[in-house]
Amino acid sequence: MVRNILGIMPKLIDFHTHNTYTEGDVVFIRSLLLRQVGKESVDYYFYTVGCHPWYVEEYQTYKTLLVNHCSKPNCLAIGEIGLDRTRGDFALEQEVFRDQLDLAKKLKKSVVIHCVRACDRLLYFRKFYPSQTWIVHGFNGSLEQAMQLIGKGIFLSIGASILRGQSRVYKALSKIPLDYVFFETDESDFHIKDIYFAAANLLNMRVEKLQNIVTENFKKIFNVAVE
Repeated sequence: MVRNILGIMPKLIDFHTHNTYTEGDVVFIRSLLLRQVGKESVDYYFYTVGCHPWYVEEYQTYKTLLVNHCSKPNCLAIGEIGLDRTRGDFALEQEVFRDQLDLAKKLKKSVVIHCVRACDRLLYFRKFYPSQTWIVHGFNGSLEQAMQLIGKGIFLSIGASILRGQSRVYKALSKIPLDYVFFETDESDFHIKDIYFAAANLLNMRVEKLQNIVTENFKKIFNVAVE
């Protein structure tokens, strides 16, 4: 099934979404919570799965399920996992985050990260996993934060915040190296085309060129041959 998808993969990629698409010109990576898997078929799309920092109390209950799903070829990464200082037990979040990073290392999986008010701790953990592929989703930080993350080899996925002219990432995008960038819809009601067109307009670039850049980034991370 995945092989068939790859053969017709378009160059418009929604890197992180909680929705599904029916259009043939979009390929999406659906983000699933551990509590969601097993309730529907996931065979026909790419997805990521992991213990979100808001639900770390459930981690031990679902850990075996996470390991099982990571063996599926269309499960591209462990995620979203991470750190969020605005919710819950931050010490437990860090413990579960590290355990999932260890699991990703063992299984040779990339990691999609949720990070809210915890960039300092994220960079601390990066010291122990310097070559692991990390993508911070929903990035809406400053240019300084972007360059700190990219300087450590961390990719950024940018969402609907790019549509707000006063957002930090809107102001920073033109100076961020595009070979570290993806675009996403996350939980928003926007279409991924809205995100791409807004970014291309800001960058004074044809949207097709931007799609090609993101596609190359996708291939580089996941070693997927895109036609």
